[in-house]
Amino acid sequence: MKNIGIIIPYSFYPPMGGGSLRCYYVVKEMSKYHNLVLFISEQENMSEFIPWIQSLKNVRYVLIPNSSIQKRTILNKIKDRIKSGIHTRRFFEPANQFFLDGFGFIQAEIKRQQFDIFICENLEMLMLFNRLLKKYQIPIVYEAHNVDSDLWLQMHLKTGNKDFLDYSKSAHSTEKNLNKISDLVVTVTQDDKIRLANLNSPNYVNIEVVESGVDTDLKYPVVKKSSEILQILFCGSLEYEPNYEGLVWFYKDVLPLLRISKIAFKVTVIGKLVNSDRYNFLKGATDIDFIGTVDSVNKYYHNADVSIVPLLSGSGIRLKITESLSFGVPVVSTPLGAEGIKENHSILLADTAKEFVDALIYLYSLGNEREQLGKDGREMVLKYYDWKSLMSKFNNHILNVIKIRS
Repeated sequence: MKNIGIIIPYSFYPPMGGGSLRCYYVVKEMSKYHNLVLFISEQENMSEFIPWIQSLKNVRYVLIPNSSIQKRTILNKIKDRIKSGIHTRRFFEPANQFFLDGFGFIQAEIKRQQFDIFICENLEMLMLFNRLLKKYQIPIVYEAHNVDSDLWLQMHLKTGNKDFLDYSKSAHSTEKNLNKISDLVVTVTQDDKIRLANLNSPNYVNIEVVESGVDTDLKYPVVKKSSEILQILFCGSLEYEPNYEGLVWFYKDVLPLLRISKIAFKVTVIGKLVNSDRYNFLKGATDIDFIGTVDSVNKYYHNADVSIVPLLSGSGIRLKITESLSFGVPVVSTPLGAEGIKENHSILLADTAKEFVDALIYLYSLGNEREQLGKDGREMVLKYYDWKSLMSKFNNHILNVIKIRS
């Protein structure tokens, strides 16, 4: 067994969104192979996380105190930027509080025990901690959940927010130097691998693709009662801006066409949500059941006939499609929403609002025959997207890096 450090600077439990699910299964499955030390940010409520982490073998966590909740004077902020610049040589960027709070803790752990490799579950953590890890000659794996520079640029172009443009430029600066600051980059799609490789050209970057998957033991289909109402489900983090944008498009462009199609339907919207006010436009619709955060998605998928992925921007993890297919629920998605997922006739692609409605009408017309589509989709998930096999693949890549560096 190897000793692996994992830096996760945000709350990932309970796992609700794509990124947190990825971190959850990396920790859960990799702890079967290795000793893990997690460096995580202190959260207001750790009551759910601690029992889960204690239930895993070979896992220890180091809680990084979160001083960002304290009011900081201008003088403190200047001191923080100088301190951060000394460690990172990036004097002109705002200081990252997790980095400042966590630097001493991580350095102390490195001195206390020998690490075979470190995994950074965030581009900013790779950018900030690579100098420290290289100082102690520890190989570094970067888990690229997205091509961050592209994602932030999309957000800037859609909102006009200059902060997003600054984030994009900073991410671009880091992503085009992955060959210098990482030993292995793991992407979740082939498209992301190509994009990051091109950003580093002509320099070689060690990039491997390990898709995100599904726990097929926990997410399984059930026999549905026949109904004349098409139960449509949207499931995804409602705090994620591309999901908000997609739901606005669905509400404004798709839903009016679906209503005049005369088919009977009901739309249910679930997902992690803090600020529900921005979704007031959905709450007033009689054919939409807006629920928000739920403890478990299972019963909603068990009641669904089709799930929708109306994604117009974003990149990286496409967990909700494989999750839906694991439940035997076919999917209607924009091409972008299904990017990186293997083709399967249980995934219907729609470029326009009319195509989206046509796909839903087609599924409605199938009636009980939708069950076979769902079975085909689950078979594909079992073959290619089960977390256990994916993390075995991930583990092999980790071992290869350690072998090369040893």
